[in-house]
Amino acid sequence: MRKQILLILIALTLAGACWPGAAAAQEISLSVIPPQVEIIMKPNLSLIKAFNFENLGDPGVFYFKVISFRSSGDQGNLDFLPEAEGPVRFSLENSDIGLEERFFLKGKSTVQAILKVRTIENAPPGDYYYTLLMISEPPSTQVSAGRGSAILGANLLISITNDGFTSTTVKVAQFQIIPRYKFHFFGKTFLVIEPTDQVPVILKLANTGNYFVAPEAKVSLRGPYGIRQSKKLLPQNVLRNSQRLLTTAEPPQCERCQTAVSAVFNGFYFGKYQLSADIGFAGQNQKIFATSEYWALPIKLTRIVLGLFLAAGMLLLFLKSRHKYE
Repeated sequence: MRKQILLILIALTLAGACWPGAAAAQEISLSVIPPQVEIIMKPNLSLIKAFNFENLGDPGVFYFKVISFRSSGDQGNLDFLPEAEGPVRFSLENSDIGLEERFFLKGKSTVQAILKVRTIENAPPGDYYYTLLMISEPPSTQVSAGRGSAILGANLLISITNDGFTSTTVKVAQFQIIPRYKFHFFGKTFLVIEPTDQVPVILKLANTGNYFVAPEAKVSLRGPYGIRQSKKLLPQNVLRNSQRLLTTAEPPQCERCQTAVSAVFNGFYFGKYQLSADIGFAGQNQKIFATSEYWALPIKLTRIVLGLFLAAGMLLLFLKSRHKYE
């Protein structure tokens, strides 16, 4: 799974609107194999990677371009830059196609991009992230407002290292539930839910190192009356100098949450609960841990009971005072 996480297929298909007298919109559908590669290189070296792009739609004119990307936010979103940046150089080794050179590709046919990747001399160690794009050009018969185009990308996660090894520097940025209530006593915060509530858990990791990681994490819950539950989180790439919210394979559904969560537990009794996170890294002995706690208390019921007692007390006082003046 480690190599499958940040599969960024920029499948932007902008259907061409038909204007009076214009040709019908072009049908564009693209695929690429592999959609992502991870490369470890030393400075001043080069290698070749082949990518197969298939045009599943109509014939068209295309070109290849390499751009950089970087992490954006904590949910796996990316910012794409207009050009390739950093100490890596790219070229196509195809005999008849170069980068940003137009070529014609029939429908239901494949073109192979033979990409040469070269690191410059004295390249600074660290990660550099790129996308090889195949971009379609709209047919010249369509007016500009009705043009259709498509972009498809294969990601390259390139790690430059002088000794062939990459280090891991990761910490837990956030690990707690989303409570329904927060109470503060004696300088300590207590997170509280209703016993019938869903329990949404957030686990965010911060990668403070120079190389991406794909952590393998499990969240476990322990409570009164022998309650034991656990959920395994999907390994997801955490890029250098970024944070990432880890989630289960199936997107967790939380009815009262205003933000994305890692996992959701259900069905509890009154009492105190302990959460723990066990986080490991493929091929490494390093592990990190985190703990948190919360309480399940009937706050709504308590408020209703107190309200009834208060109302009853006020009624008794009223009746007593009325009886006194009769």
